[in-house]
Formats: sequence, C-alpha cells, structure tokens
Amino acid sequence: MFRKATSPHALRGFRTIAPTAVCTQLLMQTILATAVMAQGPATIRVPGIVRDFQAAHPDFNVVPAAGYGHYAANLALTLDASYRPQFTGAGFLVGPEWKDKYGNNIAPHLYQPGVVVPVLSSPSVDKNSIVDTYDPADGAYNVATAGAAPGFESGSPMPLLLQPAGLPPPVNEVRLSNKGMTMLSADLHCNRFIVETTHQVIIDGNRTMLVEELFNLRDISTVVQVPAGSSLTIYFKKTFRMEDQAVLNSSDHPERVRIVNLGTEELRLEDQARLSAHVISPSGTLAAINGAQFFGTFVGESVYLENSAGFHLDESWTLTTCGDSIEDENGIPSAAGTGGITSAATFDQWYTDVLGINLSQVQSISLVRDGAGVYSFSDADFFPIDDRLYGNEGMTHNYFFTLTFSASFTYSTCGKQYFRFAGSDDAWLYINGRLVIDLGGVVPGEDQVIELDRLDLVDGEVYTMHFFFAQRNPNQSSFDIRTNAVLMPQTLVGAGSASFD
Repeated sequence: MFRKATSPHALRGFRTIAPTAVCTQLLMQTILATAVMAQGPATIRVPGIVRDFQAAHPDFNVVPAAGYGHYAANLALTLDASYRPQFTGAGFLVGPEWKDKYGNNIAPHLYQPGVVVPVLSSPSVDKNSIVDTYDPADGAYNVATAGAAPGFESGSPMPLLLQPAGLPPPVNEVRLSNKGMTMLSADLHCNRFIVETTHQVIIDGNRTMLVEELFNLRDISTVVQVPAGSSLTIYFKKTFRMEDQAVLNSSDHPERVRIVNLGTEELRLEDQARLSAHVISPSGTLAAINGAQFFGTFVGESVYLENSAGFHLDESWTLTTCGDSIEDENGIPSAAGTGGITSAATFDQWYTDVLGINLSQVQSISLVRDGAGVYSFSDADFFPIDDRLYGNEGMTHNYFFTLTFSASFTYSTCGKQYFRFAGSDDAWLYINGRLVIDLGGVVPGEDQVIELDRLDLVDGEVYTMHFFFAQRNPNQSSFDIRTNAVLMPQTLVGAGSASFD
C-alpha cells in the first residue's frame, strides 16, 4: 500500500504519466454499460505451429539454477519486428505471486499500486491548491494522514454510461429550504434538486437520484448525510454545483456516494464546498475553486483546481476507467534467474524453424464454448506429438516441444473480456505486441489472468494476440486456456520442416 507522508503535497508533488493498464473483472453494474459481446460459434479451431526438440538441447530437460518454479521478467515487454519474443535474461524466480483483488495471479509488470487517476487530459492546478492521497481507514482526512500526490493517467479510455432504469416519472423541482431536516427514503427523478439555507438531508437506505437539469447544494451548514448502511448514487445530465460551504457526505466515507455525469458540463465545487464521493465523468471536468475540497476517486475528462482548492484521492478505492477499484496485491521476487534458458541465441530457436535443431508441423487446438460464453481447451496430459517428429526418445511421451499460435479479437470496452492460461512450463501471451501473461520457467502448474479492460485498448478495434508455450521437462504436461473473447484465427506462416496435419 502507499506509504504515508507527514504533510500534504501541493502542485509540485503530482505527476502526469502515460496511459497504463487500467480495469479488472467486476463492474458497478448500475452505473456502467456492459458491452454485449457476440455469442460466436460453438467451436473455434485455432491452428498453431508445434516445434519438437531433442532432450540434448541446452534449454530442455534442465533444472533451473534457482530451482523449479515460476520465473518472470526474462522476456522483453514487446515482440520483435518478426512478432517473436525477445530474451533479455533479467528475470527472477517469483516468491508470492502478484494478484488482482479477486485473487487471480497477474503478470508482475502489470501490478498497479492503486493511486492513479484516469483522465483524458492533464489536470490544471494552481500553486496554492493541493493534490494528495489519503486512506479513509485512518479516519477523516487531515494533514497528518495525507500522502503523496497520485499520478494522472492522461489519455485514458473512458467508460460508456447508461441512464438508470426503473425510476419514477420526473417531477419538476425539489427545493429544500430553511432550517430543518428531510429524510430521503425513496429514489428520486427530477428536473431540479436544490438544497439551501442550512437545510439537512439524511439518506435512508440505498437511494438513486436522476437530475435532468440542475443539482445544487448551497449556503453555510447545508449538508447531505449518508449514514452507515445507506448509499446514494446521483446521475446528472447538465449542471452539478456545490457552493457556500455546503457539504455532501463525510471525507472518511466517500464509498457511500457515487456521482455519474451523463452529460458534458463540469462538476463544479466552489467557495469551500466539500464533496466526498466516487465520481465518473467521461465528458466533464471536476472543477474545484476558492477553497473547495474533493475527497474520493475520479474517472473523467480532467481536473481543474484553483485558489486553495483540494483534490484528495481515496487510495483504498482507486477506480479503473470501467468504474471498478484497483486493489492489486504486490508479489515478491525471489532469486535472480533465467528459468533454465541458456542464452538469447538458444531461446531464438524455440519459435522459428532451425535445421538440425527442431522439426515442426501444424498443430490445432479447438476451443469449445460453454453456456456462459467462455471458450476453453483443457488437457491434463498435453502431449500432441507423441511418436512423431523426433519421437519419444525412449521415454513415455515426446516431452520437449514448443507451441505458438496467433488470433485476433474485437475489444469491447468494459465488456469483462479476459484470457486465462494454466499449465506446466513456460507460457507467454502478447496482445497488440505487449506482454500481458508472463509464466516463464519450468513451472509445476501455475496460472495467470489478464483482464483486457486493464489494457489501453480502443472499443470496437480489432487486436491480435500471440501465444507462446513450451514443454521442457520429462514429467507432467498440462495445458488449459479459457477466454470469453471470440477469437478469429490468423493465417499460419512457417511449419515447413514436416508435413501439415
């Protein structure tokens, strides 16, 4: 988790960073539009190329110097010009695995510490305003618990939003004025919602509000409270304004309020107003001026702070662009090691035809769709070339081979698409030329998952994945692929050293 500082950090403390992986598996279903994926065929036959090696090859039938296990970071993060992986040898044996918040193993280099703000464009912050982080578990925000500034991921893709269904017909205006208290115990749909002159609103239960034209809290001591056990989701289409020291929610519980901007206007806080919430605003800026303070998380167009305003990121609930929280668990590198790979020269032989070193042929796998739309191929005894090519070399199976295939798919933003591999020995997956599964080493049955929403992909675009597998030990060979992306196989190039099957 993020290490605390002892004082808040102003403009000089924050940084703007390039787009990185953002998004995981479960979405806030009441907020986001989940893209509907085509059902696809019942079976997808993906042709690949298998290459057979003899046991005498220096990279096969070996025990890595640091022992059996999962090795990471031995390959470059991008494919070379021929779409082949590149060995760097800068890797390590993995101790405890890196995981997402659901307990899925993830590639170590995709780990996110959870203190980033996805935006379309860089924030604008004057020198008197503050950008920092805090953890509500420590209580309400204060200078003693504030941490360093988050990063702003400029150019991040934005989520698709849907207007909530099932709300009552709109009323023209709800205006709550003068001293007093109102209990909001039902969902609300209105053109204008105005609370003013020290009135207090208490949210009772889990409430949803849709405001067509104006949401406005104003005047000193005007407060909207969200007690434990209750929550408030506000959808607005045009104007959202808090002013004159009005307060919506407390800074130690921003998770109780979600605000969704369905329009293009800014969400505006001014004159020491205080808002604590998770805000999703794909086409609108969060603007805080004249001492206004924001606590929580933000996914949206940008952030504008002026004249002693504050932006305080809830580091315990950083949102992806799909509205989900990033709560990755950090792993631990163990000993340095290459996972039994001798050199770049020997590794270059794994996925290309080399006379006298390997023999190759086409080897297809068939992915079968289940009732949930997940395609899978699973084989606990994956020995596809027994008694072929170099043969079994006096052993029970032909144990030493590699397999590679490529396929394309159409990305659906916030569609919960994923790719999972579990198996023995090495497996790497590249999407759009970028490494996203890193399971190197002679591995006794490890697995990894990549949620495609964590990548900087564009909705509706077609991307190519390249998969590389190696079986290098004379024992178990398991191979299990699962994905809900509808794959389109790519044309094969190579496999010229043996007849096609």
